[in-house]
Amino acid sequence: MNSKCIMISVTLVLAACAEQEVTTVDRTNEQFTKRELQTRLSDIQYHVTQEKGTERPYTGKYWNHKQLGTYSCVVCGQDLFLSDTKFDSGCGWPSYFKPINENCITEHRDTSLGMVRTEVVCSECGAHLGHVFPDGPPPTGLRYCINSASLNFRSNETPVAHDQPLAVGDTIPSIFLEATEKQPFDLRSSAAEQPLVLIFYRGGWCPYCTEHLRDLQSVEPNLRGLGFRILAISPDRPEKLKETTEKDELTYTLLSDSSMVAAKAFGLAFEVDASTLEKYKGYGIDLEEASGENHHMLPVPAVFIVDTAGTIRFAHSNPDYKVRLSGEKLLEAAREVAMNVQ
Repeated sequence: MNSKCIMISVTLVLAACAEQEVTTVDRTNEQFTKRELQTRLSDIQYHVTQEKGTERPYTGKYWNHKQLGTYSCVVCGQDLFLSDTKFDSGCGWPSYFKPINENCITEHRDTSLGMVRTEVVCSECGAHLGHVFPDGPPPTGLRYCINSASLNFRSNETPVAHDQPLAVGDTIPSIFLEATEKQPFDLRSSAAEQPLVLIFYRGGWCPYCTEHLRDLQSVEPNLRGLGFRILAISPDRPEKLKETTEKDELTYTLLSDSSMVAAKAFGLAFEVDASTLEKYKGYGIDLEEASGENHHMLPVPAVFIVDTAGTIRFAHSNPDYKVRLSGEKLLEAAREVAMNVQ
């Protein structure tokens, strides 16, 4: 073969290789070619993930998406964000204050468009996702501004399903709730800081609940002296929590579980039947107004004592909402737990 033929052969081989150029990093030894990605992804998905494009605000399918579940990378399928960490930032793109774990996102310095920003990409395949900014809500103070085109969504209306309430020895789930000022509240992180007394109640509209909350207030200083923190959880939206806190002069923390994610995860959620709803309306009780949701669900009243490992050390629940664990009984149980964990 003469030198001219050799040069032509080399040129053809290089051209073939260029056509099959890999445009993302390896994913567990699997390579995505440019042709494969252009075939598999829509035009906007390809533009965003492979060409670092940006979809127009308020146009992506997930910017105002409120279902419970997991958001994953549209290219490789790696899980990236939980719906629990999604919030309305008003920017027109899906916003999250925390990735699903510290390893799923990689950050890069981005100096394009005459700005200095922090780009975030999928750590598994290198797909461009969006940017992260330091103007998010607590507890992280971060806003992961992500393109809908970079994401897929997997619904999970009941993140942890239990036929029975969680019991002694179970580990509490990773749940984000809302405090009175609508700040996200990380339940597992709070438990890691100090032992918790978790109270599930039906709402500030329930006279049995308000009486129970006042009873707990009477033993709150003693529980605090033992090192425990009381967290009272209900479907009431944050505005309602604030009303209850001020009206009953409560010094412990009330948290909103308006979507009933926590109640479901603890195995306490049930749906109120139509006849009971009608009866409640006759009493002037509007569950939808209280929670801001139309699920018509309530929790079975319950009490859990949780150690710093997130393990339940004491559990009490009763489907009869008129029966509550007294403050003195709770204090007795807390003393026993405190003695055993020392």
